Amino acid sequence: SAVLNHEQKINENWKAFLNAGHSYNLGSGYVQTSASRLYMLDEAGHFRNTLSAEKFALRNSYVQLGVQGTFHIGRVKNDVVFAADRNWYRAYWGYRVNGSLTFPPFGVVTGNLADGITGFTQNYPYSAVTGPIKTAVTRYAGLSVTDTLEYGKASVLLGIHHHSVDVTSYDKATGAATGTKHSSANSPTYGIVYKPTKDISLYANHSESFDKGSVVGSGRMNTGAVLTPAKTKQNEIGVKVKSGNFLHTLSLFQIRQANSIDVQKSDGVYLENNGERENKGAEWAFTGSIADRWDLVGGVSYSNFKQTKTKNGANDGKGVDGMPRWTGTMGIVYHPSEAWSVIGRMNYVGSGTINNGVIRVPSHVLFDLGAAYQTKIDKTPVTFRAMLYNVAGKDYWSMRDNSTSLALGAPRTFTFSANFEL
Repeated sequence: SAVLNHEQKINENWKAFLNAGHSYNLGSGYVQTSASRLYMLDEAGHFRNTLSAEKFALRNSYVQLGVQGTFHIGRVKNDVVFAADRNWYRAYWGYRVNGSLTFPPFGVVTGNLADGITGFTQNYPYSAVTGPIKTAVTRYAGLSVTDTLEYGKASVLLGIHHHSVDVTSYDKATGAATGTKHSSANSPTYGIVYKPTKDISLYANHSESFDKGSVVGSGRMNTGAVLTPAKTKQNEIGVKVKSGNFLHTLSLFQIRQANSIDVQKSDGVYLENNGERENKGAEWAFTGSIADRWDLVGGVSYSNFKQTKTKNGANDGKGVDGMPRWTGTMGIVYHPSEAWSVIGRMNYVGSGTINNGVIRVPSHVLFDLGAAYQTKIDKTPVTFRAMLYNVAGKDYWSMRDNSTSLALGAPRTFTFSANFEL
């Protein structure tokens, strides 16, 4: 992946900006199993499960151009942003086995809950899997304008974003385009912040976002299909309090969006829209200094995802698969010098359910370590960052939003980056 961000000063009050990026995600050796294909054979805990071997590629390109300016109308300060953005997303999910789109599972595993996997039968070599095959191309276009007005102890944000999407789907067998869907919407954003004292801020906001509709991923009978576009609407109220060296933020939120679930039919699993999902929750976050050169950051969040307005009311009030109720993080940052910073972090993800609430997935705790170093290379400021995720190499299950399947959690992973301020 690559990212480019640039700002160009026009005069004292106006500047232009450019944001662009490209990412390429290739799954060239992806073998997975699914909870929907897990069969318990007897009460002694013996099981049987099938594996699929898939190849996929996801390519995403983005560019945004805009201007930002500041001016006054009377005693009201206005900070205005005009922007235009384009995004191109190409999905390659299809694949063949020995040249055919119809094939048996990659393999079958057997075992028991006490000893784990004890047997494996492979139906064909991975070299027989070819692809990926283009399944969808999505083109986004957007125009937005926002104005932040400041007067006395209050500030108000007003904004609107027009979003249009064109989705073209392709036949896996022939590669020919099978159809194009067009959709668009206007998404408003507004909010207010009021500071009764210098240490307390009260805020409330409403935002809406529009999506093309999810592209159905692999492992379903309708893989590659595009679900109906829908808006996500979010309301939030909260308070920020500065106490000593700490800043605390407490917020209450409500999010409503289209609900999609895996549906088991006679010929396999389908992903379908089914009513709405509503998330009500609360979050507490904090950051501050606990000693000289030592900072503490963290927070905890509670979310209650429920399905509403489902077909015939069958799932009304039920939880949403793949979504934990509790999450939390705690990090300690040490600054041995102005140039160096070192961080240790703990991340907690609570338990949840999959397969429409049938299978419970346990919680897990992960630990990360990292460091950052600020310097200059030929007068250019540069920040080097290194992170080691999942330091202990913990094995855990990772839930998938609205899915009957699980994925193995990410293993111990090292990343390194350099940020140049040109």
